[in-house]
Amino acid sequence: MLKDGFNILFTSCGRRVSLLNSFRQAAEKGGFKAAINGADMRGQECAAGQQSDKAFKVSPVYADSYLDELLEIVRAENINLLVPTIDLDLILLAENRAIFKNAGCTVFVPNLPAVQIARDKRKTLAFLESAGLKCPKIYTLKQALASEAKEFFLKPWDGSASTNTVLASGSDELEFYANKIPKSIIQQFISGQEYTCDIFTSKDNEVKCVVPRKRIAVRAGEVSIGETEYDEDMISQCRLLAEMLRPGLSVLTVQLIKTSAGELYFIEINARFGGGAPLTFKAGADFPLWIMQELSQGISQAPESFQAGLKMYRYDSEIWG
Repeated sequence: MLKDGFNILFTSCGRRVSLLNSFRQAAEKGGFKAAINGADMRGQECAAGQQSDKAFKVSPVYADSYLDELLEIVRAENINLLVPTIDLDLILLAENRAIFKNAGCTVFVPNLPAVQIARDKRKTLAFLESAGLKCPKIYTLKQALASEAKEFFLKPWDGSASTNTVLASGSDELEFYANKIPKSIIQQFISGQEYTCDIFTSKDNEVKCVVPRKRIAVRAGEVSIGETEYDEDMISQCRLLAEMLRPGLSVLTVQLIKTSAGELYFIEINARFGGGAPLTFKAGADFPLWIMQELSQGISQAPESFQAGLKMYRYDSEIWG
């Protein structure tokens, strides 16, 4: 367990100013000393880099040198907590967790099997079905063209941040996007209200808290207007999902749709903090504080309750360098 405070490194920190500030505020609230550091391919020349105690320029995630560069920073700066902010390095970090542990650093990602399920949307949907949770059907192009349905969602099975995610209407659009989007899967279109649920699980796989957030408005795949909502059925099903996934100490960001008939369809599992996570923190589910408590004290003081009906309006702001 960690006792001397937290030297934290956020990877691909980019625009995640709110997330970094949330950890800074949580450390102060919990009485922890904390250094908030960022790593990004732009180094200090990004918003979160400007707000970091130290900012480090690293190669793109897919570069062969990326892992060694992170390890060099971890050792040089005595980093004891590494927090990824996007999907692209999750499997790499989960696979190399032991190397970072030997360097005195906890990598805050779920265990490797859970990350592999989350990163491959085909595996995600198979897992959801095995858990008895509703999810959209997956079609081959031939099946989709023969279907009576007129609208389909297409996206890469290993995609991130809604990149190359499209709604195809009619057979011409369907064929065009199926041939255009690399590694595409074709999904049943489900109409309804979109939600994101933030789930916190302890190292013992206990589901500590589930916070549903209504996605009122979305920009570039991230929520721009959101509202917390207490939905007992949604919370119960998300608990079941996390209990079956058994991710260890982690945060899961689960996306789903609630139909007008009240049915819940699970769409995606993200094994990291979502862009709208600060809304969950502000509503009383202080995940950053609970992470620090788990790592320093072996247990988190995590209440199940949160403030429902809290709205968040996100906007662009400026940092002057």
